[in-house]
Amino acid sequence: MQKSFELKPGCKFIVTYTYDYSEAYPEALKVANTIRFPGFRKGHAPFGLVVRSYGLDVLFDSAFNKLRSIEDLISDLEETGHTSMFSPTFSTDPVKKDEPVVYRVEWTVEPQVELGEYKGTKLPVPEESVTDEMIDEQIQKELRKQTSFTNITDRPCQNGDMVTVDFVGTIDGTPFAGGSADGVSFKLGERSYLPDLEDGIVGMNVGEEKDVNLHFPEEYDKSVAGKDAVFHVKLTGIVEEKLPELDDDFVQDISDFDTVEAYRENIRKQLQKEVEVRNHRHLADRIIEHVEKLSKIDIPEKLLDLQTERVYEANVKRYAAMGQDYEKMLENTGLGKQFGMMMCKTEADNLLKSFYLTQKLVNELGIEVTDEDVENLMEESREELGDRYDEFVDRMTESDKDALREECQLRKLGEAMKELMEITFVAPDDPSLKPAAPEAKNEQAEEKAAEDGKE
Repeated sequence: MQKSFELKPGCKFIVTYTYDYSEAYPEALKVANTIRFPGFRKGHAPFGLVVRSYGLDVLFDSAFNKLRSIEDLISDLEETGHTSMFSPTFSTDPVKKDEPVVYRVEWTVEPQVELGEYKGTKLPVPEESVTDEMIDEQIQKELRKQTSFTNITDRPCQNGDMVTVDFVGTIDGTPFAGGSADGVSFKLGERSYLPDLEDGIVGMNVGEEKDVNLHFPEEYDKSVAGKDAVFHVKLTGIVEEKLPELDDDFVQDISDFDTVEAYRENIRKQLQKEVEVRNHRHLADRIIEHVEKLSKIDIPEKLLDLQTERVYEANVKRYAAMGQDYEKMLENTGLGKQFGMMMCKTEADNLLKSFYLTQKLVNELGIEVTDEDVENLMEESREELGDRYDEFVDRMTESDKDALREECQLRKLGEAMKELMEITFVAPDDPSLKPAAPEAKNEQAEEKAAEDGKE
């Protein structure tokens, strides 16, 4: 018996087994002897008679199961360095007496990645840094948690107040659908409602009523877009929101720090850790995206279909967790399940290419993640968690640990690739991060090049 191998597009790996007729014939004869034939006892019908009734191909095709077990087939595949998560398909060339018998086993193997020449290539990567604005925003979030609310009855409403109104809208004196409501609340100045309506409410007192004229924008609902309307408004409530003052007393009330300066510095440290995590991710993502454009990645259709189903089911579960129906959403928006599956297939394709390209680079560069690497990454959370750190470690699941190992792997990959590529770190809004615009075609130059080629 001889074996030969061929890798075809679509990750189709063909193993061809060629047996001498004399090797395969005894097994085909055993198959024939299992067939009941009218007029003969089981196993006693002449081989030629069985062949005329069933054909050589059928007998020799069944004989292959005796010649090569599924364990043998898997072993033959693994010896070539390939793996498969799908069952193979079988075929037999037409069999002719005393000529070699050819069996073919087709496997769908793992995605094939052919790395492009990435070494020495240039790549800008966004790198964030902690700014005073980021610190201020974080502090504002904490201040808003401590906001006090006061009902106002002794002054007119102003921008920044929460107001509650009843209103009836009319166009040419006639009420219109959606133009009336009671107990509507919004914050003046945030422009969450029609700007003209908000401006007309500013200065009103609780219990006051007035007519507000407004013009619906052209991009508004088509039933009223571009029309003039009158809203009769009654202001039923004013609530003033007041943020606490940021001072040492406030800091001492909400934290373990004594001064605003110490509190800000602690926030800076926390933000710095978050920024570092994002920067590591930016680096890895940009590298994978860059190398993918230079490489050839062949994803088998079977695996892509399987991953597409997984992405679709993940979307269904995510929407269900929010109390929504993913399939109903697709239906209501006019997209339909077919379009949803198409979007999921694109996402699945991106996920698979990114994963297998990453593994190819990791293997090529010999990157390994140790338990010590994972422990060091976990230690980065010790200061932030304090007394809760040990509980955090005890509650970690295998999935959590796998995520940490992946993070370590990506960090090591990023550091290794920095030595092999010309990576420059730029601000997140740097123009170099935007895809280059396609060059305009120079038709005259193309025509000249074509003529030169003919010569």
